[in-house]
Amino acid sequence: MPYRKTKLIASILIVIITMTIFIGCKAKEEVVAPTYEPGILTEDSFESEWLNIKFTLPEDARLLSRSDIDNAMNTSTEQVTESNIVEMIAIEGVGFPQVVLMVEKRPTTITNAADYIAALERDIVNAQLECETTAAKETVEIAGQSYTVLYASIVTQGSEMLQTYYCRVQEDKVVSIVLSCSKGTEEKAEKMIDGFSVIK
Repeated sequence: MPYRKTKLIASILIVIITMTIFIGCKAKEEVVAPTYEPGILTEDSFESEWLNIKFTLPEDARLLSRSDIDNAMNTSTEQVTESNIVEMIAIEGVGFPQVVLMVEKRPTTITNAADYIAALERDIVNAQLECETTAAKETVEIAGQSYTVLYASIVTQGSEMLQTYYCRVQEDKVVSIVLSCSKGTEEKAEKMIDGFSVIK
């Protein structure tokens, strides 16, 4: 596998691991999803009627295909939907900045986004990573929805990765947007968030 592709997959896995291991392991008791439908992912766009959200690619960015996402997670879409699904990943360059949109079955122990963020922050700290975390006092609006926010700085493989977790609860799901970048790419990363808008 070429070096650039290996680096890309590694950077994606860092983000996915923080969401699926730290929080996903808690989802032992779940409720049945009444209306959830996965979004539609194409080469240059993403749209979800259930989330009432669409994503427009910033300049120089690209969307990973469904097969690329599945390969990065080393699993199939069918397996992922049993507990959570990575709806889309947009990246620039070989991995950063990047934005990941995930939808996860909500554990019964999680009643709201603040609970989810608190559990995520606790588990990141307990994972024995070299990191710093800060929970935002105010929510952030993305595409007409209010998200609770956690900021994290994680050192992996000798490099510092800056992450922002935007989370909210919808029906029986936790909706997470994870923005990741390296030092010096924060401005480009913010343009990734600006790519989200309301469908109607």
